[in-house]
Amino acid sequence: MRSPNQAVLWEIWRVTRVEIAWRFALCLVGGLMALASFAAIAGPDASARARDLGAVAALVVIVMPNWLGWIFLGRLNKGRAGYPMPLLYTRPIRTVTLIGLQFAYLTVVQVAIYLVCALVLKLVSGYPFPLLSVSAWIATSTLLMTSIYWFTRSLLVQQFVGGFISGAWLLYAIFRLTSFGEGKNLHDSPLLWPSIFRLTPGEWLALALISAVSFGMTAYSVARQRRGDARTPWTPGSGWPDWIVNLFRLPCPTSSPTRAQMWFDLKSRGLPLLSLALMLAVINPLLFAISNRVDAANPDWAIPLGPMALMLSMMSLLAVMALGGLNAFGVRWSQGGTYFEAHHPYSTVRLANLKVFVRSACLVAALLVVGGSMWAFLSAYPLLTGDKLFWKMTGMAHIVFLHGAENAFGALSGYQKISLVIVAFVGIFVWVASLAVILPLWARYPRRGNIAASALLIGGLSLSGLVLAERLDLVPGFLVDAAFTTTRWLLIAATLFVTIYLAWNSLAERLLTARYAFGVLAVAVVFGAASLTVLRIGGLRLADLPATSALSLLTLLVVPLMLMLLVPWSLSRYRHL
Repeated sequence: MRSPNQAVLWEIWRVTRVEIAWRFALCLVGGLMALASFAAIAGPDASARARDLGAVAALVVIVMPNWLGWIFLGRLNKGRAGYPMPLLYTRPIRTVTLIGLQFAYLTVVQVAIYLVCALVLKLVSGYPFPLLSVSAWIATSTLLMTSIYWFTRSLLVQQFVGGFISGAWLLYAIFRLTSFGEGKNLHDSPLLWPSIFRLTPGEWLALALISAVSFGMTAYSVARQRRGDARTPWTPGSGWPDWIVNLFRLPCPTSSPTRAQMWFDLKSRGLPLLSLALMLAVINPLLFAISNRVDAANPDWAIPLGPMALMLSMMSLLAVMALGGLNAFGVRWSQGGTYFEAHHPYSTVRLANLKVFVRSACLVAALLVVGGSMWAFLSAYPLLTGDKLFWKMTGMAHIVFLHGAENAFGALSGYQKISLVIVAFVGIFVWVASLAVILPLWARYPRRGNIAASALLIGGLSLSGLVLAERLDLVPGFLVDAAFTTTRWLLIAATLFVTIYLAWNSLAERLLTARYAFGVLAVAVVFGAASLTVLRIGGLRLADLPATSALSLLTLLVVPLMLMLLVPWSLSRYRHL
């Protein structure tokens, strides 16, 4: 409280400390798990190659979270563009100093996370993980991406410029990671990392200039925002995707609270997701066709654009999955805490299930639009154009897979097709419900949530360490098998206990009605029957499996039942906070 500079650093630490802990834990545990997983699946003749691939995967794991930028700072703006902490405008401190302190803090933290993880992995595996050069890339990327998200009040400019620069940065990173020369493969790259990631004086100068320009642009723009000279702040109903949604002027139905709630969820979250899916369904085939033509005109390029476009198309499906399942209950962040759309005059059980059901239906539609577009394009494009480069790059593997999948689905009976559809939709419901319950429970019980998640991370780290120790002949194999068997039984017991506790507690608090309880049981029975049918389609029968494996599969069938009980329970805990 005696220094404005310390107050600014304390404030930025207060809103980022949780993300710092999770970012560091995910990088360290993910890197060790990558090393352990590739070492565990390696056979006696390919162990060295598999360990090299594990080192490459570990490097990607510890770099990517620090390249994506700070997630929580963007949440403070509630999806808007501009400087995310306007409460700091009242501090008696110059804007240049304000931005400089925060830039230095964010950069030093991300570089420190990477350096600590790289040093630990270097000591454990013996691979020469790059330190100084990659740290410089991460620092420059942090300054550049933070500048893009802070210097403009236009969300469209922010998304366009940020996406373009992120794509260019990713392509450059892939180019450096795959520059291992003739006769070398990806698994040989760890031995070449000192030469691959060595920066020339020109590259050092370029990174310094990018950092300086990023800082100058941000300081100038935030100063204008602080004086009120920048663009008018965002208001509800303006910008994309609200502009697209507002093109369809559908009045809110007032005859039924259910219809009104569905209208609200569709307009606020469903239609933006569908508009994004329609945009990707048009952009992905167009991008792939253009990149393939460019590759045909420039066959000597080091990195063909066609596979990159195909990879971006696959990533767009993952992006739709992430955006479609995130925050179904509408939990919002602000610099002072969180809040929730709790003013809806609707019962908790109906409100929770209606929100999750609408989001699941919209996500299914979005995935069908994007996936169907890519499926039709990949099936028809080489047949219509006769593009030899396309056949050379893919080796007809995608055509064999697509036609094989179509023939296999067509050979199924009607009951089996319905079972596949039920399992797929329930899988989407499980995904949306899982992400929906995390945010309100974490906001309601932040300390308990951190303890539970930390325990899971520590458990994963311990199992990964045991696998690595077994590969180094430090611990016997039976100890590792006993640890994995114990973990499996603990997960089974925890799933059953949580399901029973939620059912008992919800009925005791009169949160669940008898009608809803019977509906949950009916859905669980239908999903169980459909899942057993899908297992039989895949050639698996519970009678032919060991008792432990059969019990594990039956426990997985309980997960949808547990989530259907957990969804209204978690919303009730946060709604009546």
